[in-house]
Order: sequence, then C-alpha cells, then structure tokens
Amino acid sequence: MKTPLYSKLIEYSRQNISFHMPGHKFDKTDIFKDINLFNLDATEITGLDNLYEAEAVIKDAMDLMASFYGAKETVFLTNGSTAGILASLMTVCNPNDKILVARNCHYSVWNALVLIGAIPIYITPNYYNEYLIGEIDTRSVATALEKHPDVVGLIMVSPTYEGIVSDITQISKLMENKIFIVDEAHGAHFNIHPIFPTSSIALGADIVIHSMHKTLPVLTQGALLHICSNKINSSNLIKNLRLIQTSSPSYLLMANMDYIRNYIQQNKTQIENSYILPLKQLMFKLKSLKNLSILDENISKHDISKIIIFTNTTNLTGYELGKILEIKYKIGIEMATQSYILLISTISDTKESLDILEKILFEIDIHCESTLYSPVTFKYKSELYLPASSPRQIYYSDKYWQDIDLAEDNICAQNIMLYPPGIPLVCLGEIIDKQIIEFIKAHREYLKGIKFENEKIKILVVYKF
Repeated sequence: MKTPLYSKLIEYSRQNISFHMPGHKFDKTDIFKDINLFNLDATEITGLDNLYEAEAVIKDAMDLMASFYGAKETVFLTNGSTAGILASLMTVCNPNDKILVARNCHYSVWNALVLIGAIPIYITPNYYNEYLIGEIDTRSVATALEKHPDVVGLIMVSPTYEGIVSDITQISKLMENKIFIVDEAHGAHFNIHPIFPTSSIALGADIVIHSMHKTLPVLTQGALLHICSNKINSSNLIKNLRLIQTSSPSYLLMANMDYIRNYIQQNKTQIENSYILPLKQLMFKLKSLKNLSILDENISKHDISKIIIFTNTTNLTGYELGKILEIKYKIGIEMATQSYILLISTISDTKESLDILEKILFEIDIHCESTLYSPVTFKYKSELYLPASSPRQIYYSDKYWQDIDLAEDNICAQNIMLYPPGIPLVCLGEIIDKQIIEFIKAHREYLKGIKFENEKIKILVVYKF
C-alpha cells in the first residue's frame, strides 16, 4: 500500500502500548466500539446548530459541559487549546497592553502576543529540583503586580506538563481586579475523582482552558474554553474565537466531547475500579524502585496520572530510558529529558496495561547501575524581566541565522524549545547568554527552533535595532 502515514499509524497503534497523548490510547478499552465515527462528521445543516451562534443542540451540549465542570459558560474548541489561548488573550489584551505571563507557558501564548502586539511581563516558576519545573509562587505574582500595576491580567499554566499544580486560590485573590487566565490543558480529568487536584474553575480563575484530548478519551484537537466569571464578555470571546478558529468546526470532535462527558458521568464507579485503584497501586509499588525513582510523595499538589520516572541517580539518561521503553518494550512514552521521562495515564488505561508498565520498569530498574552525574541543566532567569522588545516587533523585524558561538548578547528571533511539550526554553525577544548557549549545545538533537549548517548550530537572531 502506498499510504505511508496511514500504514504507519495502523502499525503503531497495534504494536504499542500508549502512555502518551491522545488520551483515548487508540480506544483499546472499546469505549467507542459501537460508534461509527463517520456518522458524527456533519456540518451546519438544519437541526444541527452553529457553534458560533449556538442556540440548539450545540448550546445544549455546551451547557451540559459547563454544568459538568462548574463553569459559568463553556465553548467547544475544535482547534485545540491553542485556539482557546489565542481567543482569550485577544479578548483580554489590546496592542501595547502589558500582561503577566508565566515563563513556562506554551508557545501559543507567544503566538497570541505576536498577533495582538501586547507586552509580556514574565514570572518565573519555582523548581522542584534541578530538573523539574514546579509551581508559580504566589509571592512572585504579588511582586510582579507591585512593580507593574498596569498589567491587564495574568496567564499561567496549572497543572504543569508534568502535573504540578499552583495555589490558584491565593493567586486568584491577588488578581481580583485583573483578568486571570489558567491554561489547564492537562487538567480536563480533574473532576472525575477526588484523587486529582481541584480544577481552577472552582478556585477563582476567570478563564480556564482544557485540552480534553490530552487526558481523556477524545480525538486530537478536542478542547474546551470555560468562562468562569462575570468579568468576561462571552460575545467578545466568541467573536475573537471566530477570527482564529476554523469556519467549519468539527462536529466529530464536538460530539466526541459531548459523548465522553456523559460517559464519565454514567461510569464513575467503573472508572474508579478499572483505572483509579490500579493507578494508586502502581504509584505505591513504584516507590520501591531501587535505582530509578518517582516524584517525591511529599509533593501534595501533584496529579498522579502523570507518571514521572527520574533517571538522575542511574547510569541511564531519560533519553536512553525512553528509547529502551519504545524500542525494546513497545511502550510509547510522552516525553524524555536528560533526567526523567513522562508517561501519561488516562481512563483508557486498565489494570492490565498498568501492570505491564510496572513489570517493565522494575525489570529495567534491576539492570540499572546506581551512579550520580551532573547533566547540563537549564533554568529560567529568576529575576522579573521585560523582553528586549515586544514579540510582535521581534517577529516582524529583520533577522538572520547566527552561528551559536557568536550569538551571545543577541536577541533571539524564534522560540527554541523541546517538543513536546512546546514550552520555549528561549523565547522570542530574549537575550541569548552563555547558559542558553551551553544548554543548546548539550541538547542540540532534541530542540526545535535551531538549525544545522555545515555541522554548526545556527540560531535565528534579530539585526541590532
């Protein structure tokens, strides 16, 4: 067959156990076994409503979703959380407005800032250890507000990609007179069981964005935009969403999200027995790993559906562990770094798949050697700082590819990041320093946003203003 992509996907889905997005895990638990997905792929014909002017079945489905999550209003997104982030920031910000931006936001935030012409004021997250990004500290938000009282609001990520949650309740109190946007893309599953953290929807955020496809059995790009307070004009939000999202929103995705919401509500006991309890047992057993290790159990605000396996006290890097799992054991991982790997579990996992994972990890653990090494790490600058210029100005400026050894003190003209997760390590408008150069050299084969020319690393930089 001359269908390279199709054939590869069929092969991969049949041969691998998925511990990565999307959350349906190729539907090996048969949640959709009786559904013909083609029957759901329609358009805005009579009786099927219109997303941007919803007043019938789509409105009913979104109202049920809002009730399920406890939001004031909910809007379906069929271009992923990216569409929700763009529309939210376009609603909140005008050109030249300042907005607080958590430095570990997804790169779509910078895309929004380019479109709007708004100016980010960065807040740096804490670090759990030398390797793992943690929460946004409430004091950092308070300090930023004192220094920049003219900001229109704050956008931040909670939970982080690895599942660490910030104190949204306290931050929301600080943002009482501003707009508070939470990118909760990885938290769409929080309300299915008390073992998970509480959603920002219930903790004072004004807008919350969910990627259902990341952590629930939903097709890729299925996401939600929740309006949680009277500070947000829903008409303006829909108007801006219409600018950046497709004019033909997928009924397949909207119906998929509607179906899964009802499935969760109707099957909570089954989900607890088939997924929650085996997940708790797995995490308890993984504490007994001798060389590999999991996230410290004292981290109380961590989503345990995110399984983090540290390799920093072994003779393996996270990259090497990831390759062993993928090549030898056919376990699809979500992400690898130098110091750990990330595995995502969802309600599409079963005791069987979790038991297989447990057996494999302990088998690898036995063959690891205990050692210490000092990986080249990267941390965002701890001080609050403004970029060299607005992202929009950088985006439209003259730029060129500079040899990395000559790039120090230049202005970066393109986000440089590990993908996944798509969080800029070096962002548009940031000044390149020695730490950045050292990290890029050490991780060159895993980074997006750089290029290689005659075996040299090149970085896109701005001609001096």
